[in-house]
Amino acid sequence: MRILVTGGQGFLGGALTRALCRIGGHEVTATARRAAPDLVALGARILPVDLRDREAAIAATAGQDLIFHTAARAGVWGRFDDYFAINVAATGHLLEGARQNGVSHFIYTSSPSVTFPGHSEVDVDETAPYSKAPLNAYCMTKIQAERAVLALDSPAMRTMALRPHLIYGPGDPHLLPRVFEAASKRRLVRVGDGTNRVDITHISDAVAAHLAVLDHLNDGQAWGRPYFITSGKPILLWDWLTEVIAWKGLPPVRRSIPLRLAAGLGSTLEFIHRLLRLKGEPRMTRFSALQLGCAHTYSIDAARTLLGYQPLMDPYAPFDQQLV
Repeated sequence: MRILVTGGQGFLGGALTRALCRIGGHEVTATARRAAPDLVALGARILPVDLRDREAAIAATAGQDLIFHTAARAGVWGRFDDYFAINVAATGHLLEGARQNGVSHFIYTSSPSVTFPGHSEVDVDETAPYSKAPLNAYCMTKIQAERAVLALDSPAMRTMALRPHLIYGPGDPHLLPRVFEAASKRRLVRVGDGTNRVDITHISDAVAAHLAVLDHLNDGQAWGRPYFITSGKPILLWDWLTEVIAWKGLPPVRRSIPLRLAAGLGSTLEFIHRLLRLKGEPRMTRFSALQLGCAHTYSIDAARTLLGYQPLMDPYAPFDQQLV
């Protein structure tokens, strides 16, 4: 197939592009904002394009059979317009181009945060509604984009959304590096009582979930819906972080703060940042406090049954096997 991967230099997009090239048998094109000699060496075609540019994004879809749309603006803080431009508008441009150019399959990389209600979620499945009060611009724009993608599912162009949760592993630029930085500066504080269970997803399993789609292109039951993607083995978040921090040789977490107080502090810091137009992001946001202190686990039964997804990485395997 002729496959387009957006966000080809991102954590997931890059790993997916490399996996597709190694599998072979496909013409793989990846969008990128700068040179990507490592991907070119594997046989990928690099398409320098700003997906916020409608005409350029539409042109990028020409001649493609299938699109993995992994490009996104992530994070817990920032201007809504910046999130909207890439998460919603760019997705709309790609959908427009896909319909115009006869793309048969469109797979959108979404996030479980689209359902996060601001309190604990335990073993939630895909019947959970979208959050009625998204906690930040990322959540809000991912909801809008996922809805747009799924609304266009039809026999002419099949669509689906994959929702990998908290991707980590070799090459992770966000999740654990932020934890390690905070721990190294002795700024990491446990939120809540430390008993919250959380699902995470190793990068190899996130890639495997996307590749599993290729075996179900003609399975009508698999399309037009979202799927939660995780390791299938929830962790006790703060026990797991304690172990990984110790493995990294960093100071242990010795301070804690009640969840309600942390969430209130996050809201206050957000207000101050907006009021004073401060640069950077607050030390704590309400969303990050709730994510650190609440349980959030998700059923992957649908992905197992309809996509044949089988996670292989155990979060409690030796960290040398997971992170190096």
